[in-house]
Amino acid sequence: MPRAHLLRLPRPAGSFRGRGTPGHPSQYSAADVLDDKVPLGNFADRVVFIGSMRASQRDAKITSFSAMDGSRLAGVEKIATQVDGILRNHIPRRARAADSAWLLTMLFGVLGAAAATRLRPGVLLGAAFASASAILFGGFALFAFGDVWFETGFPAIAAILPGVVTAAARYREEEEKREFLTRAFGMYVPPPIVQQMMARGAVATEGAARELTILFADLRNFTASAGGMPPEQTVQLLNEHFHAMAEVIAKHGGTLDKFIGDAVMAFWNAPLDDPQHARHACAAAMEMLEVLDRMNAVRLAAGKIPQEMGIGIDTGRVIVGSMGASDRHLNYTAVGDAVNVASRLEGLTKTSDYRILAGEETRRAAGESVEFVELGVVPVKGKENGVTVFAVGSSKRTVTAAKSSPG
Repeated sequence: MPRAHLLRLPRPAGSFRGRGTPGHPSQYSAADVLDDKVPLGNFADRVVFIGSMRASQRDAKITSFSAMDGSRLAGVEKIATQVDGILRNHIPRRARAADSAWLLTMLFGVLGAAAATRLRPGVLLGAAFASASAILFGGFALFAFGDVWFETGFPAIAAILPGVVTAAARYREEEEKREFLTRAFGMYVPPPIVQQMMARGAVATEGAARELTILFADLRNFTASAGGMPPEQTVQLLNEHFHAMAEVIAKHGGTLDKFIGDAVMAFWNAPLDDPQHARHACAAAMEMLEVLDRMNAVRLAAGKIPQEMGIGIDTGRVIVGSMGASDRHLNYTAVGDAVNVASRLEGLTKTSDYRILAGEETRRAAGESVEFVELGVVPVKGKENGVTVFAVGSSKRTVTAAKSSPG
């Protein structure tokens, strides 16, 4: 005959968790009962269930409690456990608060949304998972040790969902911002400055009024001197010149705005703050001339015509931001009176004995760190009373420079 078991529920009621594990009801082999090896008194006044205990039986299932050790609960054990709970009135009861689970869901949803507006993505995500874990663990503890069924699914989802969605959105927003900063500023400022901008996270690209120091540097008579060159040599010469000047600008913390023909425009104090922007711009201008002089020495040695350059610098409040045609062609640039004056001063170097001319505000902002020579008030287009012009003392023309750029 098939081997079966007679089940007798134990006297102690125990917890539902204990009764929901395999082997909890008293089990007897049917063969032992038939062979009188089990006293019949064991079954007096007991509810007896007969069934197979094979784990391979189709009705042997894994329950939330039997899964802890990987075992299965036979169908007859499951029925016995349920009947025992009914007879003893000791079955899991649904918590009254579960009837208002939707209120708890709304509560955690509102709390999660409120936290999403105040916390950083990493902290928000950690708080969301911690809250959801606490809700689920609390519900499990009530069910496992207190025989209380508390509905935790929706409150846990409400606690974690706002955090996950908001954190994902913020991470995506940060990624887009990093991509924009790299795209918008990668060509204008050195990589370390771009990294600082990303770290600080607050860069006004839509437009802001701030004090900048603007620099214009233009090659003298380049068009005439390059007229006899093949196009490839002209492009090579300009590229070498621009590369050298851009490195000097970056070295002194400047933002390379644009190349205009054979001229360079740069500015300081944007996008990152630079309290010494006027001094740094003047230092960059002086080094740009030093680099040009070294390049000219090489050109002279090779029998080529040296190049001459004039630089104009001015300091003032301008508008700076990303300007252009939508997202297809944006340029981080500056517009304003100081930009115009710097360009005019650069033009005045054509007739000056000095190769670097600066406005009065630049002299004031640079202080004693730079040697200036006052040249007086010079008429400048757009300025009714003219502009007081200062020359950087170390930029006086040399004999070689004067010969290479007459007038």
